[in-house]
Amino acid sequence: RPPAATGSPVRGRLLFGVQMQPSPGVHIRHPKLAWTVPEVIDALVTAQAYVRKRLPGGPDLQVGDISTRYGGRFRPHYSHRTGLDVDLRYFLDGVKPGDHERHFVGVHLLDCARTWALIDSLVAQDAVDLMYMDVRLQKRLYKYARKELQRSKEELEPILSYPKARRRKDALIQHARGHFNHLHIRFRAPWARFFGSLYSLKAAKALARRIEVATTGRIKYRVRRGDTLGKIARKHRVKLKDLLRWNRLRKTSKIRPGKVV
Repeated sequence: RPPAATGSPVRGRLLFGVQMQPSPGVHIRHPKLAWTVPEVIDALVTAQAYVRKRLPGGPDLQVGDISTRYGGRFRPHYSHRTGLDVDLRYFLDGVKPGDHERHFVGVHLLDCARTWALIDSLVAQDAVDLMYMDVRLQKRLYKYARKELQRSKEELEPILSYPKARRRKDALIQHARGHFNHLHIRFRAPWARFFGSLYSLKAAKALARRIEVATTGRIKYRVRRGDTLGKIARKHRVKLKDLLRWNRLRKTSKIRPGKVV
C-alpha cells in the first residue's frame, strides 16, 4: 500500500513508511529513526544535489531524526509522528566531506552559502510547509543574503521571520526554541497526506499496531490507569500467554501505569 501520513504532526501516524538510505552527499545519522515517505526523500536528495552542484565539496547533508517505523509518539520530540518532520544538522564552515562528527554550532560558523542553496532548492520544489531555525542564525542568513546575494527585503520577507522574529507567523522559516543546533523541516508531501486522509486516526493506530505485530511479532505499549494484562492482550489482538511470555510475567503479576510491556 502507498505510504500514508495520517493526522497532524503532533497527533498522527505513519503507515507503510520507507526507510531513508544514505546516498552521495547524504548521511543518515540514525537509520532506525529515518522512516518517512518517498516525497520527503526525493526533496532532500534533490536539494542536496543542487547544493553540491552549486558548491562542490563541503560537508554532507546530515539527516537526523525523522520518525520511527510505525510513526506515533517519538520521545523526546513533540512532533515527528507522521514521517514528514525532519531534523538536519546545519552546514558549517570548515567541515570536510565525509566528516560526520558532531561539531559545535556557532553563529559565525554557519555556512550561509550552502544553507541558502538548500533553502532555495526546497522553495523551488514547493516541498516545505515550514522550517524552524533559531532567530540568531536567521539574522546571520539575512545579513548574508542582503550583502552577498543582493536580495531585497521584499524577497526575504516571506522566507525569514527575522527581523520581526516571533511576530512573523506567516514566514517559511520561523523561530523556535531549541533549534540552534539543528534545522527542523516540515514537508508538504501531498500524496502521503492524501492517502493518510483515507484513514481516521483511530483506524491508523489500530492498523499500525497490527502491522507491527505482524512484522516483529510484538509491540511496545505503555500501561495506562485501569489496564489489565487481559485487556491489553485483547486490545492488541494477541494471546495472553504470548504477552506473558514476552514480558516474563505471570497471570498474577501486577502492572503499574507507565510500565512498558
